Amino acid sequence: NDTYAYIPELKGRRYDPVKAKQLLKEAGYPNGFKTTIINRAGSDTQPLVAASTFLKEVGIEAPIENADVGRFVTLTQQGWKNGLVNRSFRVPPDWLQFAYTYVSPATTESKSMTRPANLQDLFEKALAAPDMVSKKKGAQAVIQSIYDDAMVVPAWAAVQGGAKHPYVRNFEYHFPWGANKLWSP
Repeated sequence: NDTYAYIPELKGRRYDPVKAKQLLKEAGYPNGFKTTIINRAGSDTQPLVAASTFLKEVGIEAPIENADVGRFVTLTQQGWKNGLVNRSFRVPPDWLQFAYTYVSPATTESKSMTRPANLQDLFEKALAAPDMVSKKKGAQAVIQSIYDDAMVVPAWAAVQGGAKHPYVRNFEYHFPWGANKLWSP
């Protein structure tokens, strides 16, 4: 909730295995299906184990595949088939620019991700906003579209922390999205 794109009224999705099974049946998968959770090797897998377990409870078999960095980048930039990709997003100084580079239809990232038909138009309108009020409204429209289409499903969040002595200076450079907003204009 530290970004102008945050929508306070937007509630996260609850884990509801009964509804998930119903939706799978309606989609033509009454017995579930198999897929893969693609993870960048070296990333924490504990949350993915939980996600894989929850998916299995509703009939979706989703083992975790740890891809080395080269393969992970290739998959995200050239495309993947039948898989869920674990991506880490952060809150940079300009959320809209960052989100555009990762999920807009025009980006080279996340090639196989499905996107709402109107997403590029929403991004362009928000990016062209003449003031912060319009930019906030536009960014929230992007978030709402992503949410409505279940294009990105946030599964967990983490907080980065650090400790320092009072005499250490410019420590924020080790946390580029920190107080000094290193890359912010």
